[in-house]
Amino acid sequence: VAFGVPLPRHAQAAPPEERCVLPATEEEGEEVQAEEQEENRRKKEEARVREAEEHEAKERKKAEEAARLTGKKAAKRAAQLERRLAEGKLQQSKKNVEELLKEQNEVVCTFRNVQDEAELRKQFGRKQGTTGPGSEYFSSSKFKFRFLVAKDGTPVAQIYRCPWP
Repeated sequence: VAFGVPLPRHAQAAPPEERCVLPATEEEGEEVQAEEQEENRRKKEEARVREAEEHEAKERKKAEEAARLTGKKAAKRAAQLERRLAEGKLQQSKKNVEELLKEQNEVVCTFRNVQDEAELRKQFGRKQGTTGPGSEYFSSSKFKFRFLVAKDGTPVAQIYRCPWP
């Protein structure tokens, strides 16, 4: 307080708990640094464990999804997938599903679990791509379709803008 007027907050001295305390000796400084390094190592290890758990959960979810696809329709669909691969109408890819579903470069639209044009048209609702949004993909020569199979066996449809190599 100067002349009965309190000083602004930034001009006041920091309370003792907020003040920076420097180590008294060099050894104490090294100990503090070692503790900080150990703390950082522990945090990184926890992050790695958390990431591994998330990865395991993803794998379990994929396994459950694959186990759920058992039945007569699933068997027919799997046979159709193999037949289309043999005919060359589907291309096997070395990429995973997430990479194939990215809409980048000339790829305009992508769909998971779509292996032919009939299934692709079903994705556009009741009009099936004949009118409304998405009709330009089927009526315009600017767009082509590519049907791929990811490395885990999931079919992916990509609509891309021509010309494309």
